[in-house]
This record gives sequence, structure tokens and C-alpha cells, in this order.
Amino acid sequence: MLTEKEKEELLEMSRSKSLREDFRRLREGARLPQPVDLDLVLKWLTFVSSLAPAAPRPLPKPYPKALL
Repeated sequence: MLTEKEKEELLEMSRSKSLREDFRRLREGARLPQPVDLDLVLKWLTFVSSLAPAAPRPLPKPYPKALL
């Protein structure tokens, strides 16, 4: 359930023309007129991963005896 304050905030946001325009732009941007270039996606992922490289996690130790 929403509190009265939360309801008022949602109503206030719904009256905002700029917020409605922002969401309209987001919806339009989500509709891709052409297929995505996989090479471009991979370049972007490589770039993003280089921003905050994580140390590789150690592999889990194998079970010495697995009972099935």
C-alpha cells in the first residue's frame, strides 16, 4: 500500500510535462529500427569492463567424493 505522501508524489510526477517527455523519448529509443551490430556491442562491453576490472574469482574446489 502507498502512503498518502507517496500517492501525492506520484500525482505530482504525473503532472510533470518534462518527465512525460523524458519517458516518451525513452520509449522511442527502445524501439530499434535496425538490428544491433554485435561487434559494436562487444566493443562497448569491453570498454565498460575496462573501467572497473574485477579480480578473477578462484574456481570452486571439486568434491573429493560425489555420491549420486
